[in-house]
Amino acid sequence: MNKPFPVPTPDSRPFWNGLAERKILLKHCRQCDSLFHYPRISCPRCLSCDLEWQQVSGRATLYTYTISRRATHPLFADEVPQYLAVIELDEGPRLTSTLVNVPEDRIRIGMALAPVFERHEKEGVTLLRFQPADPALQGAAAPAAEHGSTGSAALTPEVLGYIGKLSEQIRGYPVAAEEIRRFCYATDDLNPRYLDAASAPAGIVAPPMFLSIPFDWEVPMGDLPADGTPRQNDGLPYPPL
Repeated sequence: MNKPFPVPTPDSRPFWNGLAERKILLKHCRQCDSLFHYPRISCPRCLSCDLEWQQVSGRATLYTYTISRRATHPLFADEVPQYLAVIELDEGPRLTSTLVNVPEDRIRIGMALAPVFERHEKEGVTLLRFQPADPALQGAAAPAAEHGSTGSAALTPEVLGYIGKLSEQIRGYPVAAEEIRRFCYATDDLNPRYLDAASAPAGIVAPPMFLSIPFDWEVPMGDLPADGTPRQNDGLPYPPL
């Protein structure tokens, strides 16, 4: 299995295209003059749809970070330890990324950072990482083995005793692809894995937020087109959920 990479959506594609050109593009609201990330169709501050893409400098500081000494997924084992960070751009918006080219003992909250445009030709995508802006602070991270296996302390005999035991069966309910499509359009989450069977070889999946909402089975879903795309309904831009 190959390591997963971001899948551009219609709203996020200019951001990823910008990274391929070594530029950081963010959505800018013409009405309230705010910059924001992640990309979406309306401003989170004033809800205006009068938006444009604007290039930012890439200069940033480290707002906070955490160190993952165990891979967040088995396919990321080669990146351990992962320095998972919240980056504050000089222009204001914050975004999540990873720190690279820095030894652990040199990481400091508030340190100045510079962007690293990590190109993956096979996948056709450029990832945005960050490194210390000061070359004197840059350097290779220590191999994972040098950090030890601190996580093994949590695997007590009691915890190990639960591994492999069957728990109470979870009873689910069927969900139609049309329901997932309608939810995605209503929440502006156009990830192809949720909408297009061709982009989801294992089958269309539901966004995590979709799985957290309660359903009222007494209320019919109503009339929907065969493909589940949004329609005008009683003056609303989307069918009611």
